[in-house]
Amino acid sequence: MAPLSSDERKASAEYRQLIAGDPCVYCGGVSGTVDHVTPVRRGGTDRADNLAPACQSCNSVKGTRSLLAALLYMQNKPGGVNLTPPLARRSEAPHASAGSARSAARAGHDAR
Repeated sequence: MAPLSSDERKASAEYRQLIAGDPCVYCGGVSGTVDHVTPVRRGGTDRADNLAPACQSCNSVKGTRSLLAALLYMQNKPGGVNLTPPLARRSEAPHASAGSARSAARAGHDAR
C-alpha cells in the first residue's frame, strides 16, 4: 500500500478528532480509541474511510480480526455485542396483536 500523502494524513488527523466523541461503533459505549476497520496488518490504511470510533474493550477484542469475524466473535461471547440495529431494539416489549385485542373485547362482551 502506498504511503498516505500529506493531504491524506491531514484528513485522517481531522477525522480522528471529529469522531473522538462518537459512541463505539460496536457496542454503543463511550469510545476512547479509534479502530482500523480493516486492520493495518491485513492491508488496512490510516485513511478516514478505514477509521471508526471504538471503546478500548471492543477495539482490543477485535484486534487483527476482520470486521465480520470480530462481530461474529463479539456476538457469540457471553454479554457480547447485540447486532440488532438500535431502531429495531426500541420496542422489545411484546405488543398485543389486533387479533388478541379483539378476542379480549369479545370475551368481555360475551360475559355480560
